[in-house]
Amino acid sequence: MQVSPSELADRFTILLLKLAHGMDVHDELHAYQTALRDEGWWALPGMADAVVGLFAVNAAIWQLEWQVRQGREGEIGFEEVGRRALAIRDRNAERIRIKNRIAELTGSLFREQKTDHASAEEPHVR
Repeated sequence: MQVSPSELADRFTILLLKLAHGMDVHDELHAYQTALRDEGWWALPGMADAVVGLFAVNAAIWQLEWQVRQGREGEIGFEEVGRRALAIRDRNAERIRIKNRIAELTGSLFREQKTDHASAEEPHVR
């Protein structure tokens, strides 16, 4: 199964974050970077800005999640956990918009859409 350009870029930025946090992801990162280059997507006007934006959003999500991921909810309190959950929801909506922009830039037919999810751009009506 092929990975969409937007998903490839998303995974690439997450690998950059993992690398920055000391994880050994060099081989996987190189594979994603090569795929983006070989498809010619790096050279598309607007692509670099979109990937930088995607990296920024993923970095913000990472920062919001890190204490919760480590089981430290008690240190920050449940009110803060709730605040972070809402902030993560908002960042995920931004992430979806950027991924769909990358799909436009690359001519991909794949568009990400959330249904019955608070980060959906348009709520699903039942």
